[in-house]
Amino acid sequence: MKLIDKYFREDPPNLDEIFKSFSKRFKQKNAHSSKKPDNDSPLGLFIGIACVLFILWFISGINIIPPTDRGVVLRFGAYNRTLQPGPNWVPAIIDSVKLVNVTRDYTLKQNAEMLTKDKNIVDVELSIVFRVINPKRYLFNAVNPLDSVNQATASALRQVVGNTTLDGILTQERAEARNEIDKQIRETVDSYNIGIEIIDVNLEPAKPPEQVSAAFDDAIKALEDEKRYINEAKAYREKVLPLARGTARRILEESQAYELSTVLEARAQVANFLAIYKDYEKYPGIIGDNIYYTKLSKIYSNLNKVLIDLPKNQNPLLFLPLEKMIGNQSNIDSTINKSHHASSTFFSKADTQ
Repeated sequence: MKLIDKYFREDPPNLDEIFKSFSKRFKQKNAHSSKKPDNDSPLGLFIGIACVLFILWFISGINIIPPTDRGVVLRFGAYNRTLQPGPNWVPAIIDSVKLVNVTRDYTLKQNAEMLTKDKNIVDVELSIVFRVINPKRYLFNAVNPLDSVNQATASALRQVVGNTTLDGILTQERAEARNEIDKQIRETVDSYNIGIEIIDVNLEPAKPPEQVSAAFDDAIKALEDEKRYINEAKAYREKVLPLARGTARRILEESQAYELSTVLEARAQVANFLAIYKDYEKYPGIIGDNIYYTKLSKIYSNLNKVLIDLPKNQNPLLFLPLEKMIGNQSNIDSTINKSHHASSTFFSKADTQ
């Protein structure tokens, strides 16, 4: 330091003194070469500064990667390696680190008016969800990966909508269109090899132009009514058909039972006729009268009034079914008593009022 002060003092330097000073220091250095340099010397100061800078440089190279990210190391701008979550060290200035989130789901929306197969304009909105699965490909295989996904989405949307009618994209073919768009977007993005995975594709309900929106609303309502009527008809069919089948089966079984009973009764009558036929051949008058009176007794047993043709000058004999008459009279008396009780109740209430 004294030497430096001498160099920068205002008086002109003395060359003899400077030369003697350098000679003296050179001799001391040769004599004590095994000793450490003085801390106040420029060399010691330089070494100290270098150590501090090295420590700062080393500390600056420590990088802690979050659990949701991956670190892509660039060495002079070129890919070097991929860092996993946790503490990592990369040499500063030489290497740089770019963080890429590999757990976040990104959403990209596409909204545009497009031309359908039947030359109609429809407003279509599509949203896709994707995720980065390969940070290296995501950073280096495309200049702008998001723009590549956007272009793939727009291309698939135009192609599918262009091959679908307006009625189809508004109603029953929307699910098929969504599946086809999903398939094309996945194939296109995979072919780009940009380290992106498509998670989901959602096709929002398409909207017709405002000029014809009312007419299309009526058409959609008509289709919904058609589906409702079809469902109601199916429900009615499921309800009526079992009853009709049960009724038909019951009628068929009743007819079969009637057929069987009629046949059996006819066979019994034939067997009865054949049983008395031999007796009828021997005594036709007696057997004939017996059959005649048996039939009459069966017929008259269900009649309340019988007309008998009697000879002249003979008074008719009247038969009165007393049991039935007594039963009818009791019913008549009961009816009269009820009517009389109702009338007396009515007049008693009227008098009270």
